[in-house]
Amino acid sequence: MLYVILACTAAVYAPSLGNGFTYDDATFVKAETASGTNVMVAELHPIRDYFARPYGFGVEKTRGFRPAMVYGLALTHHLVGGDIAWPHHLVNILLHVLCTFLAFRVVALLGGPGLPALLAAAVFGLHAIRSDPVVSIVGRAELQGFAGGAAALLLVCGAVERRGVALAWRLTAAALAVLFGMLSKESAVVWVVFVPLYASLRANHGQRIRVPRLVAVLAAMAVPLAVYLLLRSAMLSEHAPVFQATSRANPIFAAAWDTRVPTATILLGYALWKVVVPYPLVCEYGVFVFRIATGLADPRFLAVLLVLVAILVAGLAAWRRAPLLFAAVATFLGFSFVTSNLAVPIETIFGERLLYTPAIGLSFAIAWVAARWTGTPPMRFLGLLIGGWLLVNGGLCLQRSFDWRTDDGLFLADAPKQPDSLFLNLQAGRIESRRGNRTAGERYFQRAIELAPRSSIPLVALARVHSEQGRIREAAECLQRALPLEDLTDADRALMRVDLGAFAQRLGQPDRAIGFLREALQHAPGFAEAHRARVGMLWLHYERNEDADLARVTDELDADLAARAGASERTTAAAHVRLFRGLIAFRKRDWAAAANLLGGALATLDKAESRVANIQAAPAYVESVHRSGQSTLARRIAAAYLGWQDLPAAQRSELERLRAALDR
Repeated sequence: MLYVILACTAAVYAPSLGNGFTYDDATFVKAETASGTNVMVAELHPIRDYFARPYGFGVEKTRGFRPAMVYGLALTHHLVGGDIAWPHHLVNILLHVLCTFLAFRVVALLGGPGLPALLAAAVFGLHAIRSDPVVSIVGRAELQGFAGGAAALLLVCGAVERRGVALAWRLTAAALAVLFGMLSKESAVVWVVFVPLYASLRANHGQRIRVPRLVAVLAAMAVPLAVYLLLRSAMLSEHAPVFQATSRANPIFAAAWDTRVPTATILLGYALWKVVVPYPLVCEYGVFVFRIATGLADPRFLAVLLVLVAILVAGLAAWRRAPLLFAAVATFLGFSFVTSNLAVPIETIFGERLLYTPAIGLSFAIAWVAARWTGTPPMRFLGLLIGGWLLVNGGLCLQRSFDWRTDDGLFLADAPKQPDSLFLNLQAGRIESRRGNRTAGERYFQRAIELAPRSSIPLVALARVHSEQGRIREAAECLQRALPLEDLTDADRALMRVDLGAFAQRLGQPDRAIGFLREALQHAPGFAEAHRARVGMLWLHYERNEDADLARVTDELDADLAARAGASERTTAAAHVRLFRGLIAFRKRDWAAAANLLGGALATLDKAESRVANIQAAPAYVESVHRSGQSTLARRIAAAYLGWQDLPAAQRSELERLRAALDR
């Protein structure tokens, strides 16, 4: 029966082998990400490097310390030879099957083998609340954290009846296992408390662990804890200053304790509900999903606190007479305490993956019910209830395996189930708009604006979609509505004015465009924003044949580049200086200088800027090359540009004219 349970557990997640790098996987697991190269995965570094850097180093600022998990990702990437998702998903499925087996062994230790332990294993393996950490590759941290802690418990329980070398090597292995768990996920640190606690509760014919052995077990847990804290402290001492949680992910991260604690308590009650009724399942909980507690007198806080205290009292009362019931209460409350924002604020306000280990409390509770009622008439009803629950949860696991196939599928599946998520509404709006479902897309964007009326985020996102669809007037209106909002920085406002200038130019309002760009330049706090504003002005001056202004602003950009550009900004800015000096040379009919300057500039600019610059400067570049006596090269360059699908009509017409002249 155990093998059947393990096979069913693997089967419901088998479709995830066809999934890609979805959601957070694209940031933390892939070697090549939207934020650049994930240096900790792209190459297999010496192991010490993984202990010296935080989780997500190089792609996202985080204080996470998970060297064992990140090294496993890098090792898998190295062995399969690139960004291939299915081997990572296979590892997750196998780890979850292993964890289900370990859960069976742990429950059997506390309550004896047989039907109760089998039911507990089935509940563990098929519980839909665990679908997020299994089907998302980054959820491997939860799987490894549980596996390390549960393996440590089994090793400890196998050690307490032994002496000498047999005792020593098992305790050493247990210490290494729990250290592995902590180095995979920070919340696994709770196992150093629960391993001795569970060991003291083990069934083993009613015998309790002896005090000398308990002391040895405590020592075996204290050593890896000390090692872990020292390693984590060393990493944080260098990297913690760069970490800052966003209020969008956790609005109570920086809240006062009398706001954070009541809100976290309410969410702990919600977590208890989700463990029993894991529906709906969603990938994101953010700033607007939960209503923040008003204080210690909030009725919701008081009601949930009363329920949790009652559960705690019942669990403590069952310490000796019902070890499984005590373990159910202690496990859920103990492991949830460190991930609920109660002990310390964490990076997220709530997440289903955080319940992977706490939810074993339900397995303990089911095992206790089965042990108490087996062979009695009520067990028939309870058996039907548990069987139905397992079928529903197995179906949900299967469904989530498909939901997580792509980002589009995941966000469109979850947005209707989480209508108060700003993130999901924005993502679903972008996806529907990209697919041509304009009405559905705007409905999601309007919901996002209703959720965050004082936030610029949904307005800017909607402006971007309008711009991509060619609805420039609507895009400009969105940005103008966002411009006075208080959540924008000076840099944001400067760049927004640059975009408004570009929109005004496309609407045939060059004087208004120059006005926006001058405002952007006037209020630009740094070189990057001033650079963007000047480039916009330069294109306007070029198109309007304002050669004196074109030369003046080019000189201003060159002077600002020399005065305050950072190392990362110099290459692009210098290329823009060469580009516009090349256009000035083109206007002066200095063909050789123009060809040289334009060619060097367009080859140097980064991909996004290069494409924009190439589109604008293509006719001038081709003609300069031709006039400088390189007609064959000019013909080849013109043909390359004409092969672009997104080449605007004006540039296409001019290039076709030039190529026709070259052919003659």
